[in-house]
Amino acid sequence: MSINYAPVIFIICIIALIENVFSVWAQIRSFGFFLKGKLLKKIAPPGTIIYKTKARNENIPNFKELEDTIDFDFSTYDGNCSIGNNHYFFELHWQGLGEHFNCIRLYDHGYSIRSIDSLPDHITEFAQIKNQTINKKNRCIELKEKQVCLLENLHGYFAAIKIIKIIQHNITSVVFEYKILDDRSCDFSKHYKITRK
Repeated sequence: MSINYAPVIFIICIIALIENVFSVWAQIRSFGFFLKGKLLKKIAPPGTIIYKTKARNENIPNFKELEDTIDFDFSTYDGNCSIGNNHYFFELHWQGLGEHFNCIRLYDHGYSIRSIDSLPDHITEFAQIKNQTINKKNRCIELKEKQVCLLENLHGYFAAIKIIKIIQHNITSVVFEYKILDDRSCDFSKHYKITRK
């Protein structure tokens, strides 16, 4: 009597296929391909709050105010923290370049950020930011002290971050000031005045 192995082989193939599908899906989600750009608008109606799972972890610092000055040790929490809350939420991932470099990297790693860009060196105050255009292809920017960058989240709100101080010796920290506009504009000049020195 011969044994029919076809059903067993079929089941093994189905299991292998399912495992591969889940593996590919996990990789795609990790890069955020399905939560950026036009596809996001199709699957998530306006007003939907989308967070990266890791950023919702209570152990990762979240600075909820619309503006603040933060001293963050980027050697902790894998360099992750967030600013703002709800529709004004921005995930930040910092990485130092070592003590011989006086700059720091800021990554577009989270699902909450649509675009990120550093601004020209002559812009050193929030009041100088007036309807800047953002390079939407950036995934990582390098910033030095006194430099300002601009971020847009998936709800269309803008945040500006100014680097105050970078320490990359025995202590690793970045001191930064941030401001989030609540009107979906990126004209910070309407809300802040240039500091007279």
